Amino acid sequence: MHFPIALEGLPYVLLALAVAIVLAVLNLHVAAGFAFVGSVFVAAFFRDPNRKVQADDDAIIISPADGKVISVTEVAPSRAGDRPGTKVCIFMSLFNCHINRSPITGSVTSVQHTPGRFLAAFNERASEVNERTNIGLVDAAGNPISCVQVAGIVARRIVCRLKKGDRVRAGQRIGMIKFGSRVDLVVPSSYEVLVRTGDRVKAGLDAIGRRRVLSREQVSG
Repeated sequence: MHFPIALEGLPYVLLALAVAIVLAVLNLHVAAGFAFVGSVFVAAFFRDPNRKVQADDDAIIISPADGKVISVTEVAPSRAGDRPGTKVCIFMSLFNCHINRSPITGSVTSVQHTPGRFLAAFNERASEVNERTNIGLVDAAGNPISCVQVAGIVARRIVCRLKKGDRVRAGQRIGMIKFGSRVDLVVPSSYEVLVRTGDRVKAGLDAIGRRRVLSREQVSG
């Protein structure tokens, strides 16, 4: 039976509840009320809903995070597994569900954590200088896809449940970033990007890209 709150968030929820109880025992009822409301907010932040994944087709890349698409940009080959691609950046506010999910069904080729700064997650430089975890994936057709969990100004803790060699399913829970952040997805040029700046997406539900169908000339070439 699935628990509706991420296990990583239970200590925060229980701590807030404990503070509320102590304040109530001390007859500090107003403060206790604020602490209880805080515990509800924390529980909502760490919510972990079940979702029916919308990616039965292995030619689809689905969103790894809930939030707003803040940029869709072309990237140099060195940023996309030595192939050209497109970077889709998804900003997660404090009010979004923060469970991250695998964008594809495939294999984990690498997991690399890089310490860094804590600029605001919507800052353009955040993906280059902030603390982050880069998850390298490869789909069934051999296309490399990079999923990067980026810490923000409030988020100081990245949780990644994957390791090199793991097999993942599209929509599978792979971790989270605590208290606001972003996820960058580098989509190879073999995929058509289906979102644009300003779109709102949900992890496991919305398509980010679709694998292009090659012509006979491209296949033979």
